[in-house]
Amino acid sequence: MGSFATFAALVLFLALLGLAGLHAVLVQNQAELDDLVSANRARGERVDELLGRIAILDSPAGVADQAVRAGLVLAPEVVTLSPVAAGVLGPSGPDPFGLIRAGLWTRPQKE
Repeated sequence: MGSFATFAALVLFLALLGLAGLHAVLVQNQAELDDLVSANRARGERVDELLGRIAILDSPAGVADQAVRAGLVLAPEVVTLSPVAAGVLGPSGPDPFGLIRAGLWTRPQKE
């Protein structure tokens, strides 16, 4: 009877020791998981912040603000363009937009 009680006490001790080890591993993994969740939440907030900035920059007011910062100016008047069927207009001249005359573009040299 004494050896059975010793064996049962040993099995109980080993089971409790195993449970304590398992609990330690679970606590450590939970701490790592909490760190990952926290980092994921911070990245999600950063993504939300960047999406908000993109929405502001993509809005008409944001585009206009960026255009002004880039040095663009407002047109003196708004003109509505309408499509023209193919073949209605003749060929354009050598400098249809006046870019060469204004010095903004040079004609490519033929090789």
